[in-house]
Amino acid sequence: MKLLKNNQRYVISTLIFIGFSTFIFYKAFITEITVDEAYSFLNYSYVENVLNIGIANNHLLNSYLVTLFQNFGYSEIFLRLPNVIFGWIYIALVINVSLKSKNYLLSLFLLILNPYVIDFFSISRGYGITTSLIFLSIYSYLYFKNYNLYFSIFFLIIATTSYHVAVVFLILFYVVNIKDLYQLKGKVSFLIVSFLVSLASYWNIRVLFFITSFEKPLYGVQSLTLQDLIIGSFGLNALYIEQNIFFNIFLNLVIFLPIFLINTFDKKTLVTFIVSYGSLFSIYLIPFILGKPYPLLREVVPFLPPILLLSSISINNLFSKIKRLKIELVSSLIVIILVFNFVNNIDTNQTIDWKDGMSKKLILETDQCGYIVGYEDLDSVGQYYRFMDDREIINTC
Repeated sequence: MKLLKNNQRYVISTLIFIGFSTFIFYKAFITEITVDEAYSFLNYSYVENVLNIGIANNHLLNSYLVTLFQNFGYSEIFLRLPNVIFGWIYIALVINVSLKSKNYLLSLFLLILNPYVIDFFSISRGYGITTSLIFLSIYSYLYFKNYNLYFSIFFLIIATTSYHVAVVFLILFYVVNIKDLYQLKGKVSFLIVSFLVSLASYWNIRVLFFITSFEKPLYGVQSLTLQDLIIGSFGLNALYIEQNIFFNIFLNLVIFLPIFLINTFDKKTLVTFIVSYGSLFSIYLIPFILGKPYPLLREVVPFLPPILLLSSISINNLFSKIKRLKIELVSSLIVIILVFNFVNNIDTNQTIDWKDGMSKKLILETDQCGYIVGYEDLDSVGQYYRFMDDREIINTC
């Protein structure tokens, strides 16, 4: 893969931004509502009960933004616009990071051609917003010249309001950078930041313990590995990986390359490595210690892009240090695999996690007399489309 000239990079970047931004909007527009979206809208955003924080389904920041955007309408696209906008922000950040890379296309596609991550920018949940905010935090830390630590911590605190588990990333980032924070602007600024981090940490940890005390806890699987996360995030399963040696090699490259090349990282990249891998490790370790099930795959997705960014940086370091090795060929192969996998696993009509939901057509044609059955006979999706359809709920047959 030959290095692209700057003008070629900017043209490709513009086309990529327009293309993926349009795709996310289009997917958000045509995909039918999922059960979790419908439940959150009906129980929190529509009735303006956003501060009911004791339920795992209520992603606070997302619910609040939906409450604002519902002034434009109640259809799926208006409920999803907050995530769509954060998806655009994520794409812009990825493009900006890639433009700084020697291996432009690999960095770009590694971070953007991920069906599972893209999915969450087109539905009304907190995962997409959190993904964008965590990546924005890392971007601020790595590339802002002034006040980068303050910006990073600010974005991470906001991320915890969208999804509570992000508090793990916030705490680790603060602890690793505590010395630099203290030396940056003196004691007063340090105490203010420390107070805000402590307050956010206490509140989110308390909410997490409260949620996991129910019979149906926040976490929901008995086992989960980092490779499970990487595999699942690309819309794949373990059987596919066993049968596809090329993608197996690629996934192991994604997971382990930053570990092997840790000695090539500068200070900021090393901090990003410690916080990113430390967060994932903590998410597995904490449930093990507490005897709780592990988080669902989608609940760990916001932590994936920093790992992919580290993989991109690692490949760039390898690219610059081992010139005789045909890294261009390897990069080209990885890009082809990424494109092929994205095209084969992305679905504009449904989401990866909620493929078996009730369809709008089925719900609205349930009653042979032409009426929708009562709320008590429908799940959240049915109730949402009954609400949107505004038909009589009394059966007069």
